[in-house]
This record gives sequence, C-alpha cells and structure tokens, in this order.
Amino acid sequence: MEFDLEKILQLGQKKGASEVEVYLTNTIANEITAKKNSIDQAVLEEVTRIGVRVALGKKIGAAGGVISSFRDVEKLLERAISIAKTAQEDKDWPGFNPKIGKASTEPDIYDKKTAELTPEELVKLLQDQIGVITSHENVLLAEGGIASRIVYSYYANTNGEVLDGRATVFGYMLELKSKTAEGEGTFYDYFYKARFVPEKVDETTKNAVEMVLKAAEAKPVETFKGDLILLQDEASSILDVLISPAISAEQAQQGRSPLIGKLDEKVLNERITIVDDPFLPWELGSSSWDDEGHPTSRKLVFENGVFKTFLYDHYTASREGKESTGNASRRSPWSKPSPAPTNLVLTIKGLQKNIDELISDVERGVIVVRTIGSWMSNPVSGQINATVSFGFLVENGSVSRPMKGVVVTDNIYEVLGDRFVGASEPVECRGHVCTPILRARDVTFSGKG
Repeated sequence: MEFDLEKILQLGQKKGASEVEVYLTNTIANEITAKKNSIDQAVLEEVTRIGVRVALGKKIGAAGGVISSFRDVEKLLERAISIAKTAQEDKDWPGFNPKIGKASTEPDIYDKKTAELTPEELVKLLQDQIGVITSHENVLLAEGGIASRIVYSYYANTNGEVLDGRATVFGYMLELKSKTAEGEGTFYDYFYKARFVPEKVDETTKNAVEMVLKAAEAKPVETFKGDLILLQDEASSILDVLISPAISAEQAQQGRSPLIGKLDEKVLNERITIVDDPFLPWELGSSSWDDEGHPTSRKLVFENGVFKTFLYDHYTASREGKESTGNASRRSPWSKPSPAPTNLVLTIKGLQKNIDELISDVERGVIVVRTIGSWMSNPVSGQINATVSFGFLVENGSVSRPMKGVVVTDNIYEVLGDRFVGASEPVECRGHVCTPILRARDVTFSGKG
C-alpha cells in the first residue's frame, strides 16, 4: 500500500495546521509460533501504521493508528487538529525538526535472504529446533517462535524532504521446561537481529537445553557478599533500564537523571568507555536517520569513565540552544519522540579472553544468567533491584554449582565505578546495549538466611 506523504502534509495545512509531521511504517511479517513441542500457528500479515502530529502555532495535537485507505489518514489529521485546538500552548515549542536527511553512513540493516524467507522455510526451521529439544526426554518446549519481518519506514514534515528506509528483522525465542531427579527448571533464550543467522538459531537452542537442565539443579544460597559476574544478557538489560534513561536530555530537563551537573566529570571506572553507535551492522538500533528525520551520528557518551554528553532529540536540544544528536525515538509511529540510545557499546580496557580468566581469582561470587524484576530498578538513583532466577555459584576461582533466589540491590555507578573489576569477551549486543561479561566486587547477595 502506497501513500503520498507530501499530499498528507498539504492536506493537513489545508485543514488549518501551521505545521504537519508524518511518520509511517509498513510491515510485512511471517510469524510461526509453537507450544508444548508442536507448531501452534503460522501468520502472514501486512500492516501499515501512521502517526500524524500537527501544530497550530504552539499548540500540538497528535493521532495515529493502523490504516488501510487515505480516508483513514484524513480522519487522523482531523482528530489531531481537533486535539491541538484544545491543547495548552507549549512555550518551548521549536517547530518540527528542520534538519531532515540521512547520515553519510548507511548501516547494513536490510538482508535479502531474510526478506525472502517463506512461511514454509520458517516452519521447517522451527520444526528442526523442536526435534533437537524433544531428543532430550526431560525437556519440553513450553512455547517458542520464529519470525521474519520487512519494515519500510517513511518520514516527512513541512520543513523538508521525504525520507524512506527499509530494514529486515529476524527473531527467535523459546522457553523450555525441564523435570529431572534433581527438580524442575525453566529457561528462556532469544535473539533478534536484522538478518537471519542459521547457526545462531542452532546455538540458541543448544544453549537453552543445556541451561534448562542445569536450572533443574539450582538451589538457593545464604546471604553473602562477593563478586557479581553479569553475563551479556543481564548486563544489557540492567544497563538499558538504568543508563539509557539517565543519559536522556528529556529526563535531565525533568530533573530525573542522576547525571545532572556531571558533564565532564568521572562517573564510571576509567577503564570504561561507552559509545552510542547507530552504524553497527545488523543491529536493530542502527539507522542513518532517527524517528524525526534527523541524521544520526556516532558519539562518545562516556570516555574513560568521564560523562561526555546527554542524548537529544530536536525538542530537548532546542531548549538548550543545541542541535539534536539524532536520537529521537518513538515507541510507535504516533508516539511523541523522546531521546534514546541507538546502540550503546561498552569498550573495556584490559578485556579478558574468556570468563574462566575473569573468575580465576574470585573467592566467592555469582554468575548471573537470568534475573526477574530488573525492570523495577530505579534510573533516577541508579539503584539495581533484581532477583537472580538462575545463575552459578563461583567458589575459589571456578564454578561450584547452579543456584537461584538471591536478590541483588546495589548502585550501578558503584558497580561500574570504584568496585568494577573487569570484563571478558565476547561482546554481544542484546536490545540496544552491546557489552562484554562484567565483573564487580563487594556486592551483597540477599539469600535464604
């Protein structure tokens, strides 16, 4: 389905808007799901979503949804204008982004092989993984799924040209359950990239089977203080919850960032550098333009532990007389944009070669594989709150046994600050954070006694 964005802009102005913005996505998706060791359903769908924002002077209105005709768009424009008429004026409104364009670097985010995957191929792929899982009599695929998508994106406002882009997405997730003489276990794993990687599917299944059998052996431990070893999944999740909001200019302007007043100050360990990089190949955060049409750029957020910059969209940048850093992000095409990272990449000086080297001198600690509740951590204070649902106890430099049930409460700026010990390869990207395995000392694990 094709829509003329310039025609939509003109119609919005004809209906009385002084400015108009349009963000549209068209997604073609193949999704295969499974439950209890069997294929559950296969769905092929195409959905067009649109968001329109209008300005009447300094009054703003927005509307959006799934559309199937130009009449749907016209109704949304009318709704947005109606909302704007009753809205309060925003004294800080700078107008829509005036710098529309793409960065000179175009990251690899469209994969022809992924785009051409058929439902039959995806069903066969998932059936093969179910075969691997069911070859272990103590393991059950509770639920899982494989999906491929092509996403076409379009942006325009009344300040300039129409932008367009395309990307592919391949995803695989599974939740396994095990029942052995030792007990019962649950483990989930997943990966999402902009391209299909067959060996990564096999690796994910193999790892999940291995982990769910060990999860059945996991037992609680008593309260103790020791070393925290965060595997990439949980390190990425915790950093996304705590660091991503803290570096948002919007959160800082609302007084909700612990980094307020700390520009050019040492905040993290001097061995840690964090870059926001929108040009990484095959990562979901990569793009040459952000969600309000501004060119993206690679930027240092922390350099050798020193905080260097907040991330801005056009609105937050204009409030400080600055230019957007190209970090406008929307949860949906009709959401208000706000600053967010593209891909946060942690670089650690003195990276160990593997986890065995990293833990070789640990007297006692926990390798955290999975947590629950980490989303309840507090980005305003930097406080980590997470329960380790599955991990490994480390004693005298080696893995002792599977464990679960301890609560970690600490501060991310201390964990990555004075108490940071080191990290080890490999660096992996999950979501919007790319990180190695991380280690910190003197962390309290609250257990059963």
